[in-house]
Amino acid sequence: MNTVIAHPSEFIGGALRELSLTGARAQHLIEVLKVTVDKELRVGVIGLGVGVGRVVRVESDRVFLSLGDLLPGPTGVGLTLYLALPRPQMLKRIFQFAATVGIETIHLFSSARVEKSYFSSPILSEAERYFIEGLEQGGRTELPELFLHRNFRTFVGEVLPGLSDVSSRRLLLTPNGKQLSTELFAGAEKGEVVIGPEGGLLPEEEERFMALGFLPAKISSSILRVEQAVYYATAQFEGRLQKL
Repeated sequence: MNTVIAHPSEFIGGALRELSLTGARAQHLIEVLKVTVDKELRVGVIGLGVGVGRVVRVESDRVFLSLGDLLPGPTGVGLTLYLALPRPQMLKRIFQFAATVGIETIHLFSSARVEKSYFSSPILSEAERYFIEGLEQGGRTELPELFLHRNFRTFVGEVLPGLSDVSSRRLLLTPNGKQLSTELFAGAEKGEVVIGPEGGLLPEEEERFMALGFLPAKISSSILRVEQAVYYATAQFEGRLQKL
């Protein structure tokens, strides 16, 4: 836990100065970090920023912190992911990673090769839990936005056309595209990346994305798992940002 993440509802009173932490975080602070009064911790409050918290009281199952001024947390990476819904255990890791690096938005969609049972996974309803674990690691305070699209035709035909952004570079990861590199993101303030299921999108599904301005890009000569493609695409986009 690099940063203690708290929700605004955990403030005591209206002054935004004292936090009451319970549950797994308090247990970790008490049993693992063995915090004592006056111990200072890096604290992030979701949607508000990052500051320094000083321990003012420790109970058996609760830790009280006095919080200093909050400053804006690290900026996001400016990347939107469109992912064919992956296996639940993989999705959990993607959620954690997305929050750690500051991916702004995730759209999960169905396709011909997506197992429909994945839409019943409890991980979808527990997404915020895994996002918070990522925030703790990355020291960020903004939760990614998450959208679920159960019908592919509706998603590409009605939803996606309304999400276009002239400042964004749209890429579709496919073995038949141009090698993915930072140059493909050149001149773009934001990035949008489509990643299909591990069996790949059907040709007609790829055509629907390309018709909406997504450029085909190849991520590797090797066959990668979905989560590996997410990591690689994010690194490439961050590399573009570092060149600005």
